[in-house]
Amino acid sequence: MTDDQLTEAVGLFDVGTLTGLCELVLENTTPAGWDVVIVSAGANFYYRDGSSDTDGPRAIQLRGGEKTSFFSRKPSGCTNRIFLAITVVARGEPGSKTYTANIDDVKPDECMRIRGLSFGPKNNISESLLKKCDWADGFIITAC
Repeated sequence: MTDDQLTEAVGLFDVGTLTGLCELVLENTTPAGWDVVIVSAGANFYYRDGSSDTDGPRAIQLRGGEKTSFFSRKPSGCTNRIFLAITVVARGEPGSKTYTANIDDVKPDECMRIRGLSFGPKNNISESLLKKCDWADGFIITAC
């Protein structure tokens, strides 16, 4: 199959109508050597009409570099807020810790379709160091 034939063929599939379902992607961005695991998580999806539903809580074993998704359940819904709760354990640390996040960055006339959250270390640098970075075509060449 040529590239043109493939392009034409993929256009033949009926993709159907998009629904109001919303996906929240959770990623553990901690370095693998830290042995930090997200062991449980759940998401509340809130709709513009005042109703809500929950995906979870459920047991997961999300290690550094892994991700999972949570989904709203109302095809006709307009998600305007998501609340996420996770429980994390780390090697060498006693017990577990619970973290939460609230996502409400949608405009009044829009509905959320996909959002992503990452759990990992913060990485801030001085603005003066940022100006010394060497960029080419949107990719960093030198470490900053």
